[in-house]
Amino acid sequence: MLMKKNILIVSEKCNSFYFKYLTNLVNALINKDVSISVLIGENVILKFTNSVKIYESKEFIYWSGNLDEHRYLEIFKIANEQSINFVHLCRLFDPQRFYSALQAEKSGKNCSYSFSIFGISDYLRKPIFRYYLDSLLDLGITRKVLLHSIYPAGVQRYCEEKKLLQNKNIRFVGDPIYDDKTVYVLKKNEARNNIGIRHNKKIILYFGAFFLSKGPDILQEVAHRMIDRKDVIFLFAGDTKSATFNFNKDKYKDDNLHFDDRYIDEESVVS
Repeated sequence: MLMKKNILIVSEKCNSFYFKYLTNLVNALINKDVSISVLIGENVILKFTNSVKIYESKEFIYWSGNLDEHRYLEIFKIANEQSINFVHLCRLFDPQRFYSALQAEKSGKNCSYSFSIFGISDYLRKPIFRYYLDSLLDLGITRKVLLHSIYPAGVQRYCEEKKLLQNKNIRFVGDPIYDDKTVYVLKKNEARNNIGIRHNKKIILYFGAFFLSKGPDILQEVAHRMIDRKDVIFLFAGDTKSATFNFNKDKYKDDNLHFDDRYIDEESVVS
């Protein structure tokens, strides 16, 4: 007789993005034949149905505060004490720490794992991230890696062309938060009018914080090289002051570059 899957869902962060991701995932699993429990790395109050167990761990919160590798040891400890056989990490920030924790504490290999990564820029721009993600994929306990993006078919095609991430356990999937198009209030042309972009232009959108791992500098360079394409505009929406590197939005004064340089809250996103 097969043992019922006992899933621990782990999220070190629980801001609005990860809270929505966590909530959507739990709700999707509730009607499945699995036992669900949750572990988070911040002091927030979560409410799910009584069937979902929420573990409280001051140690995990402490170690998660600076993404210390010892937080993984706390996950292993809880999983073993509670006979959990499957762990899902809502985001794998640091495959190198996860891998080293698995080598340091053998009990971590008593579980199977899945985890999410967002886009391929970390994989392409961070050689340590790439090396240890590949190492994790070589472990038999890594059952599934969800590679989220707004254009999964395109990312998958790019990876196939470049012979990247061709492991059978990679899944190219959509954005876990904003896939529900029914939440968007404005019609397309009305939204374009609001930001002054002509209706016949194709828009390539960069949205959110200006992190090095997201590659806004690369997209800016692409826009400059495509200056002769009069039917395309590159829209950068987000607060450039959030840049984690020396990003210069004024590097090019090309007509195909448009910056909506401000912090954009979630209400503005959907309205």
